[in-house]
Amino acid sequence: MKHRRKYPPQEVDFSKITIIRNVFLERCDDIKRVTEEYMCNYGSKTSTYHSVDDFVRFLGIRKPESVAVDITAYRKEGDPFSLGLEFRSYAVEQRVRNLEEATTLELCDFIELELGLEETRRIIEPPTPERSAFIAHSFDDVGEETARVVSHLLELLDFKVVTGKRYSSKSISEKVKGQVREQGIVICILTKKWETTEGESLPAQWVIQEAAFTEGLGKPLFLFLEEGVRQDLGIHGDIEYIPFSAGNLTEPLLKLIEGFKELGYQFS
Repeated sequence: MKHRRKYPPQEVDFSKITIIRNVFLERCDDIKRVTEEYMCNYGSKTSTYHSVDDFVRFLGIRKPESVAVDITAYRKEGDPFSLGLEFRSYAVEQRVRNLEEATTLELCDFIELELGLEETRRIIEPPTPERSAFIAHSFDDVGEETARVVSHLLELLDFKVVTGKRYSSKSISEKVKGQVREQGIVICILTKKWETTEGESLPAQWVIQEAAFTEGLGKPLFLFLEEGVRQDLGIHGDIEYIPFSAGNLTEPLLKLIEGFKELGYQFS
């Protein structure tokens, strides 16, 4: 089950995140390992911690302007449990995934009570969706050219565009995670990168990781899938792919614009 609650901006006691973390993990069963990330923004700087103790020590030094928390509990079998908390200048949000429904609702109610979140107040949203996009792609010819065309379209639509060029293809770097968090939408271009022994085409693993990270944040995610790439990637079962072939992007770009309009973007 996925559950998401959003609240108007309000002051909270960040030290209580320790209690919330412990209660969340107590409700997760069959845990193999846990990953944690606490991202604190203050001024133009960002500090990221991977343990709640380090996070609490930071709170004793400086009060953050915004905080993003991601805790993922991986099971021996099945999809991982996850808890996300975001405290921004325009809204507070909590997200819980893959716990049983009754447990999820109980946990969300506990978080509301523990942090004193007021759900009945009017939520203050940004006046228009943020016109910024992160584009993830592999660096083969089709990936590069498709990203270039998509980026050009977005710039014509007055979007700020950021891409994830980096040196490591094994994991998502802190730099890329920060870039994904800061953009309004994310576009992942899945092109033929590897061939399996059965002759199936698979995309670059780091693009799949960036898509999974985006989905975990609850951000709008668009997946471009090159013709011939295997669709059953084990994730994003409820997200519609935009199929495309090299050199033929007219229809996919129209679908992308349709998706933008559904999100509330307006174009003259």
